Amino acid sequence: MSTSAPQLLNYVGGEFLATDQTFPNISPIDGRLLSQVCEADEALVAHLDPDERRALTELLRTLLNRLGKTEASRPTPHQHSGPH
Repeated sequence: MSTSAPQLLNYVGGEFLATDQTFPNISPIDGRLLSQVCEADEALVAHLDPDERRALTELLRTLLNRLGKTEASRPTPHQHSGPH
C-alpha cells in the first residue's frame, strides 16, 4: 500500500496555505489513505477575513447539527479582534 497521498491545503484570503500539522483522511469504505489534510491552527484562523470567518462558523454549526451536537458543547472559530 502506498503511503503517498495528496495534501489538502487551507484556502484563506484567496490563497491555498499549508500548515505544519496534518491529519489523515481515511476512506470509510476500504481504509485507504485518501489525503493528508492540513490542520487550520489558531494562527491561520486569526487571519480569516470577516466573510471567511462567518462561512467557517456556519459550516461548523451545520456539521455539528448533522452530528446531533449542540453548539454550546463545541467552540466556534477563534474570534480575533486585535490587529493582524
